[in-house]
This record gives sequence, structure tokens and C-alpha cells, in this order.
Amino acid sequence: MVSLVLGGGGARGAYQAGVLRRVAEIRPDLPFSILVGSSVGSVSIAYLASRAEAFAAAADSLARLWAEVTVDQVFRSDSFSLSWIGLRWLRDLAGGGVIFGARARSLLDTAPLSRLIMRHVRFEKIQPLIERGILHAVAVIATSYATGQSVTFVQGHPEIRPWTRPHRIAVLTRLGVEHVLASCAIPFVFPAVRVGAEHYGDGNVRLSYPFSPAAKLGASRIFAVSLRHPKDAAAAAVPMVQGYPPPAQVAGVLLNSVFLDSFDDDAAQLVRINSLLARGDGPSCLLELSPPLRPIDLFVIAPSRDLGRLASAYQHHFPPVVRWLLRGVGIGETRSADLVSYLLFDRAYTQALLEIGYADASAQAGSIERFLEDSDLPTSRSDGPRACAAGRAAEAGGNPGP
Repeated sequence: MVSLVLGGGGARGAYQAGVLRRVAEIRPDLPFSILVGSSVGSVSIAYLASRAEAFAAAADSLARLWAEVTVDQVFRSDSFSLSWIGLRWLRDLAGGGVIFGARARSLLDTAPLSRLIMRHVRFEKIQPLIERGILHAVAVIATSYATGQSVTFVQGHPEIRPWTRPHRIAVLTRLGVEHVLASCAIPFVFPAVRVGAEHYGDGNVRLSYPFSPAAKLGASRIFAVSLRHPKDAAAAAVPMVQGYPPPAQVAGVLLNSVFLDSFDDDAAQLVRINSLLARGDGPSCLLELSPPLRPIDLFVIAPSRDLGRLASAYQHHFPPVVRWLLRGVGIGETRSADLVSYLLFDRAYTQALLEIGYADASAQAGSIERFLEDSDLPTSRSDGPRACAAGRAAEAGGNPGP
């Protein structure tokens, strides 16, 4: 089975939709039987899952939805809403809990996002598609604030069983808007979402192994879309700020860590472990596991341009009050626009990302087609600077990582 894995990145998720639009032109029938998403990736995963019987049309309409999205469709950006939230934070911080009232829960109100998801994702369609065999499993990942665990909410084939690993568990359920909203709830920025008896936040916060849920659900191949532009050592070492870093720079670094780092790290670990197994000289703890390890092939496509730097050309498209707040946290004092790139749900920016994603997938069209069609791929190969296919060492139903 082939799995599609989409991670987090806020407005950068438009790039994923651009890639998928081109993939659907290569393979109009759904090539993925397992769909896994975290944070903004969960939105696209849920959307595709509810329309899986017509993948080409679903990928095209998903791209059109991203092309039309605005800030007001994701969070309230009017001056009254933002001022009221700011006053509640000021009351809570300055009042020491003495001044009573509803406690501030986040910096932004995502009520519009809830309405957007309910309007476009037909959750009731997912189970019939699973019963018809079009889908094997759909998984949305969130972080429990009550336990600190990474929780994978799974709706899938009856043979699927939940799993437990240190700090990671799976829960079988019928997916709904609350699971997707929880997966998208960036800490402090977006409010936590109640699912059952607990409150959850962004799925990327504790997601050390983004590809592990797909492996546990039975994937033999994983197609993943990264949202980080690969940089060489020299480019990565260029300072983005001089002197003491403003809050905007700190926030950008933290969000990069939450959304992007684990994706790259898990892919690198995948290649290393599978290489050991292919040579047959890995540590005995890997070679003698029961059930035995199995290779899982991975194809990752990543942006050919820096999506954070690109956002700086569009940040003036924010509503005036949002621009004012961003200036207040020092967005003009850093060369990095990474913080902006996560919040810039603007048609001009998302359209640019859609075009880049489509172009990047077009440049790798031959490799993508071979990856999705081959039944016996080599355990390790490279297809160019923006894509890689490699083998994965994974337990039958598990990741060998901690």
C-alpha cells in the first residue's frame, strides 16, 4: 500500500496542494490507500479522504480552495476581535488571577476555520469509501495537552489495531471537524480543541516520527511533501538578524522546529536504518527484531524556493491590524519572514505556492510516476535535488525508533 503523508506549515500548505494537483494529472485514480496528516496537512488529508473516489477532481478543487483562501476565512482579523483578545491577555497577566472572567486561550480566534472545514469536508463520506476498499485508513495527528502524548486518530479498515509507544498512541475513531481543528491548533496562537474529555493542540508538537503512523498502518511506500527548501551549509549559516533577536525571529525559529525539523530528521533516519538492513551488517538489535523489519520506500518532494523568504514579498497583504501587530513583535527587524509564512493566508501568496508546488512536481513527473507504479523499488535511490526515494526500516506495524 502507498501512503500520502502531509505535515504542518500553516499557509505553506498551499504548496502541498500544488504538488497534489500535478500528481493527480500523473495518476488520476487515487494512488494512495493510506492518508496521514498533521497540522495544516490534516485539512488537505481530510478533504481528499472525503472525495477519494474522484482523486483528480478532488486535487483540483483543493488547489482552487487554497487559491481563494483569505485570512478572514482562517482566523478573525478585525480590530475588535484582536483588541478584545489582547485585553484579556493583559488582564490575565497583570491581574494575577484576581480579576475574574473568561481566561484568554489563544492569540487568534479560529472560529472561521471551523466553518471553512465543515463547509468543504464531507466527513460522513469517509467510512463508505473505507468499506468499499478505496481507502485503507485515514489518520489525523494531534497532541494531548492533558497527557503530553502524540495521538494519532485513525479511521480505517476493521483489521487495524491501535498501538502504544512511548509518548505516542493511536485511537480508533470516526474523524470529525474537531480532530482536524485540534491537529491545526498551533500552541498559544490558535485555541486548543476539546476531543472527548481532553484538549488537544497541534499535531506536530510531539510528532518526532512523522512517517511512523503510515508504517504502522501498513504502508510499503510513502509519498511525502516537505515544506522546507533545502539549503546548503553556507546558505543555512547566513544570519537573519543582528543583535538581540526580536520576538518575530524567535517565533519563526520555534515554528520551524515544530513543523519542519522532525520531517527532515525522520527521513534521514529512514535512509540510515534501511541502509544498514540492506547491507546486512546493522546492529543485532535491528536485525533480530520480531516481527522482522521490512523496507518502506520513501519519496519526498521539497520546495525549489524558500517559502519563508517568498512570504516577505506578500506580507503587506495582511489586514492593517495584523500588520500592526507583526510590526510590534519586530517583523521588520529580521530578514526572515518565516513567522509571516505560517500565517499569510492570502490569495496572492497561496497562488504563488500552488504554482511552485505544481512546477516542482512537474520537474519530477517521471520519478513520481515510476515511484507510484513500481511494485519492486530498490531500497535506496536519489532522483534529484528536490526529491529522494529511499528505503525504510520499520517493524511490521511499527517504527524501530524510540
